[in-house]
Amino acid sequence: MASFIVTIAMALLLPAPFGLILGVDHPLTCELRAVAWVIGLAVIMSLLPI
Repeated sequence: MASFIVTIAMALLLPAPFGLILGVDHPLTCELRAVAWVIGLAVIMSLLPI
């Protein structure tokens, strides 16, 4: 459950200022949203036991 919260927080909070400034459909905002998902997943995967 904590991993889900971290992923959602990273995906929503990281690109939010750019979404407000540039607009939600701007390519840079979409790229930042995708990068935020990857960062969130990388953080989560390091916390999960193998």
